[in-house]
Amino acid sequence: MKKMSNNSLKDIASRLKWATTLRKERRSREEAYRSLAACYEKMMRRMWHRLNTSKENEPNPCFHFNKTNATATFYFEREADGKKSHTWTMGDPNNEQVGTLLKDLNRKTEIPYFISDEIIVATAIASISSEKDHATEEESIKILHDYYATEPYKPLELSQVWMSRLNSTMCNIWQMAPIMKRTMQIAEERGLSPVIAQKLAMEEVKVPELPSCLNSDNGDGRVNMSYPGSFFYTIDHHGMAICKEFPNEYLDLSDYETMKVVASTIYRDLTLNQDLDDLGISGALYFLQEEPEWNGGNLFPWEASQAKRYAVNFDDGENTHQIDAFETEKEALTFMKQEVDKFKNGTNKFYAQFPALTEDGDIYADFELALLDDNGNFQETILFWNILQDYHSPS
Repeated sequence: MKKMSNNSLKDIASRLKWATTLRKERRSREEAYRSLAACYEKMMRRMWHRLNTSKENEPNPCFHFNKTNATATFYFEREADGKKSHTWTMGDPNNEQVGTLLKDLNRKTEIPYFISDEIIVATAIASISSEKDHATEEESIKILHDYYATEPYKPLELSQVWMSRLNSTMCNIWQMAPIMKRTMQIAEERGLSPVIAQKLAMEEVKVPELPSCLNSDNGDGRVNMSYPGSFFYTIDHHGMAICKEFPNEYLDLSDYETMKVVASTIYRDLTLNQDLDDLGISGALYFLQEEPEWNGGNLFPWEASQAKRYAVNFDDGENTHQIDAFETEKEALTFMKQEVDKFKNGTNKFYAQFPALTEDGDIYADFELALLDDNGNFQETILFWNILQDYHSPS
């Protein structure tokens, strides 16, 4: 009988371990992959309906989980002609321990695991619509831009707010850490209270000039940012940041604790400070425990509008959308008239997505000029404009 090599025995042992002791991990990973694929399926329905105004030829999702190596494969397929989208794989077939790995098999590229579902689905639609076997980046971005045109807010503007908040948090650490470090030293050396020590430290320490935050438009609704000497981040409008050097890390900036971790990491990179027990950084983070009251460029459009008293709303028959808000009634009324014209001539993709909503067989659409209270909430209607009857009250 032929004797098995040590490598063969190790491989068998590894497979047995994966099949038995790691069964729970395998099931957990399958659930995670199915959950992610379900997000893509939901976004496909949403994006397809927005761009095609019907469910005709809507692609169906196809998902397969390989229990042998705990990887998954998924794609979309158009039932009418069997045309398939790009195919993506989750996990690494050569290493069962690697779970957060996403690859586009058609482009033969690795994709950040936590990339926006909108980008994945835009690529799927572009590839199904393409006459070629795969879609180009330009075709995918074209689909993405068409979809974003149906949204009330511009994704790039929201991405820039997340970037601004991250930059503000990093700058706060940059300014506070040297002072807090010196505060601790003075308090220990002279036996002074933290309050007095901090006052002396603020007089003594000269905070270095703030570093430049370099940023650019990524072209797909996301924004790029970096500092000379730090890692490179790409941020989407949901607040998800992707680090180019570590693309599969989960960096959700909508979680303030995560934002502080990313900001302090950037600070450490810039100052070459890898001391995890640094008193300056820990002291700065102590003062930044609570998320601040954001202002200026750190406000999202709907937050900024709370300081404005006049809102223009659009009612599609099912939901009311606040399109914009203004400080004066005159500005709001001028904008409202422009939006009514856009609706009538069909040039705006946001309004074009609602033609199926009807009332007694007719298109239902109303605009409203509303007065807001001090908290940005609805207070009363100033002007009501029914598009169908071209009637507004008061006249």
